[in-house]
Amino acid sequence: MSHSNRLDKLKNALSGKMSAKRKIDSLNELAWLERYDATKEAIDFAGQALKLASQNRYRKGIAYARLYKAVGLYLITSEPALVKEFLDVQEYFEKHQNESGLTICLRYLALVNESIGNF
Repeated sequence: MSHSNRLDKLKNALSGKMSAKRKIDSLNELAWLERYDATKEAIDFAGQALKLASQNRYRKGIAYARLYKAVGLYLITSEPALVKEFLDVQEYFEKHQNESGLTICLRYLALVNESIGNF
């Protein structure tokens, strides 16, 4: 499925009925897919996912929402505070041995450190 088709499918699905967990996962996926093309929208999707995941105590959803929000923020600004956010999220992925989340987290942790001159 093409990137554009996947985005359309996810956005359409969000307008329908779905479980909270599914909605959180869809919002997180949208945040990840839109990180380069619509960064501010991606941050908004991650923020929505974070709010809903926190209300539902969905730890995996919280971790991915925080990760994707931090990635979006990194793409528009290189704030030193993002280092702490990536380190906090890294703990979740290490404890739950989620390789894709951990890999993304470590990659962007390195990038933000480099961008602030912390070699």
